[in-house]
Amino acid sequence: MHDGSKIYLNKLNKDWDPFSRFSAVNRLYKAKAEGDILTGLIYIDEKSRDLHDMICTIKKPLNSLTEKELCPGNAALESINQDHR
Repeated sequence: MHDGSKIYLNKLNKDWDPFSRFSAVNRLYKAKAEGDILTGLIYIDEKSRDLHDMICTIKKPLNSLTEKELCPGNAALESINQDHR
């Protein structure tokens, strides 16, 4: 680094199971105890839903939306606001 400090990057073991919550939590505790910082993919919850599915986003790129699609009117806005009250 610019100040003379060093960063050591290590890969996880080849037998790492990113689907094991128990293993992920244990590895986080071990890293904390050893003063390590973990980055990257640590755990995958197979039951989780995709964010785009949860918030009902559209597949169409935003820069190709029409004014009507971007501003659907007061009734649509009122419906959205009602869902969040």
